[in-house]
Amino acid sequence: MNLAIAMMGGKGQALQSNVSPPCPLEKRYVWRVASALKWAFADFDTVTVEADRQTLSPEDRKRWSTC
Repeated sequence: MNLAIAMMGGKGQALQSNVSPPCPLEKRYVWRVASALKWAFADFDTVTVEADRQTLSPEDRKRWSTC
């Protein structure tokens, strides 16, 4: 958070060089991807998916089953 605030104020380079990363670069990126996926799957709504499945016409089912 401090780095983001410093960067917005144009002081990010100075702060970044004085801060040691909490973990290796690879682990930081894995954590970012995992966090994004967590929120993507948390918002997955099976109720509306099922409602769509029940209301699709046979033509629409055939059209979308090839995607």
